[in-house]
Amino acid sequence: MRSRRRRMIANVLVVLFGTTVALAMGEIVLRVFWPQRSPVTIGMFRPDPDAGFRLQGNYRNEVRTPEFRAAIRTDAEGYRVPEGKEPPPAVAGRILVVGDSFTFRVGVDAEDAFPELCEKGLAAAGAGPWAVRNGGVGGYGPLRSSRLLLHRQASWMPHILIHAFYLGNDLEDPQPDSFLRIPEIRHGRMFSPGRPRLTKLRLFLRTRSHLYAFLRERLYGFYRRSGLSRRGQYLERVGLAEWPPRIRNVGWPAGQEAMIAMRDWAREHGAHYLVVLVPAKYHVEDQSWELYRADWRLPQSAFDRDHGRRVVGDFLGRIGVPVLDLTGPFRSAAAGGARLYYQVDRHWTPEGHELAAECLARELISLGWSSSEASASTKGTNSASADASR
Repeated sequence: MRSRRRRMIANVLVVLFGTTVALAMGEIVLRVFWPQRSPVTIGMFRPDPDAGFRLQGNYRNEVRTPEFRAAIRTDAEGYRVPEGKEPPPAVAGRILVVGDSFTFRVGVDAEDAFPELCEKGLAAAGAGPWAVRNGGVGGYGPLRSSRLLLHRQASWMPHILIHAFYLGNDLEDPQPDSFLRIPEIRHGRMFSPGRPRLTKLRLFLRTRSHLYAFLRERLYGFYRRSGLSRRGQYLERVGLAEWPPRIRNVGWPAGQEAMIAMRDWAREHGAHYLVVLVPAKYHVEDQSWELYRADWRLPQSAFDRDHGRRVVGDFLGRIGVPVLDLTGPFRSAAAGGARLYYQVDRHWTPEGHELAAECLARELISLGWSSSEASASTKGTNSASADASR
C-alpha cells in the first residue's frame, strides 16, 4: 500500500516537474524568438503629489490584446502624442482635452484617438488650424483631472478646455480621502489593494508572461463565448435607479466640485469649458444593456439606463457649463450597425473615436468657439503660437 502511494506521489511530482519545465521553456522560446507583447504599463505612470499619479514623460510602448494593437508614446511633459507629428507653424488657438482612458485610449494609436481626429476635423472644416493636446490619463476621474489641470496642465494656457466625462466609473471614482494613496505606483504600474488573489495573478501574467499572451490569444474565442470575459469585468453601479452611498454621498459630490473648479479656472483665464458626456457600452447597445441587467439579477424597476446622463447634464446646466451628450448619436449609429465598442474591452473602436471627433468638431463650430476671432476674444491675440504648437 505504501509503495503504491509512493509511486503515485512520484508520478504526480514527475508530471508537475515536466509541466513546469515545459511552461518555462515555452516562455523562454517565445520571449527570445517570438515576443508576444510588451510589458504593458510598466514604467508608464509616475506618482504625483496633487493628482496621485500621472503619465511618465518620454514613454514608449505597445499594447497588444486579441482585439487591438496600439502604440503608446508620450512627450516630455506626459501628453500622449502621435509618432513623428510635426507642429503647425502657427495656430488659431490651443485646445486641451482631459479625461480618463476614453480620452487617452490605449485601444487605438494616438493619431486615431478623438482629440487628434478633432484637430484634423476642424482644419478640414476651415476652422483653424488648432493645436489640440491629449491630456487624458487612464484610471482618472474628474477629481484627478481637475487636480492635474490646475497644477500641471494649466501652464499650457488652452483657449478651450474639453472634459470627457465617462458616464460610468467617473461617477464613483472621485474619493477625496484616498485618491492620493490609492492606487499605489510601483515600477510605473498601478497597484490597488483588496483585489482577489486570482485577479492579481491574472494581471501579473498579462503584463509579464509571453506564454500567457500566446495562449490567451488562441483561446480568446472560447474565453469570450464562455462568458468568463463578462464575469471578469467590474460591474458598474451607475445604471441603477438608486445609486449606492459610495456614489451618491462621496463620488458624485466630489465630481461636482472638480467640475466647478475646472469651470472657475476657465472663466478666470478667459477660456471656454465644454463637458462631453461619454456613454458606456450598455448605454448605447441594447444587447449590452440586457446583459448588464441580467448580471445584476435585480427586478426591472431597479434600473434606469439614463440616470447618469440626466443627473450630470442637469447639474452642468445649473452651473452654466455647455454639454455635448454623445449618447444619442452613438445609439443611432449603433442601431445602424456601427461597431463603436470592442467586444470584450469596453472602450471605443477607431469607428467610435471617429464619431466622437465628428460630433465634437461640429459642436465647437456650432458654439462659435472654433474661429480665430473666438480664440482672440477669450484670450487676446495669441502671441505665443510657437509655444502652442509644442
